[in-house]
Amino acid sequence: MLTIAPVADSEHPYLKEKHARPGDLRIVPQNADDLPTDSIIKIGQNWQEVKVLRKENPDSIVLTAGDLLLAAQDVHGQIWSVQTIQPSGAKLFAAGSKKENNFHVVGGESQGLTALDAAPAIVIAEGYATADTLSQGLNYPVIAAFDSGNLPKVARICNESIHKPIVIAEMMIITWNPPWQKSGKEKR
Repeated sequence: MLTIAPVADSEHPYLKEKHARPGDLRIVPQNADDLPTDSIIKIGQNWQEVKVLRKENPDSIVLTAGDLLLAAQDVHGQIWSVQTIQPSGAKLFAAGSKKENNFHVVGGESQGLTALDAAPAIVIAEGYATADTLSQGLNYPVIAAFDSGNLPKVARICNESIHKPIVIAEMMIITWNPPWQKSGKEKR
């Protein structure tokens, strides 16, 4: 799928909302015409069609046209799965695929793991948009681990295989209402 899927551009709704670069992301094509006729991959145009396709083809991988595709690779560069990101931001993995210990290199100019060679440290973030924000600020590639549960696993694998300092970067939003801050409307 990754070889026939068109390259994503910065106009994808998710990328626009997150102010993220498309990098080496791909987009699920509008149809499966370029796939072999015996392919297990099916493409639906919307969630209703995808639901029907999944029911009719339980052993197939069913994707939604227009979703972003991120390759999930291991430290040896082998791709084990893809994560899809819908325009709304919903993220999914192909059923039965392997996410654990795998990641996506963001900001590496499509060089994959070799892009990390020039980085002074291995920075690992949770998702694609966070990794891209960090990559833009640091001006070197960052690893997206896909979710918080995979962060320590990817860090361990990278520490064993890539001998550089490891930094785990997790975005947090902290809301604080100090006691002196008035809430509600001011009385007149």
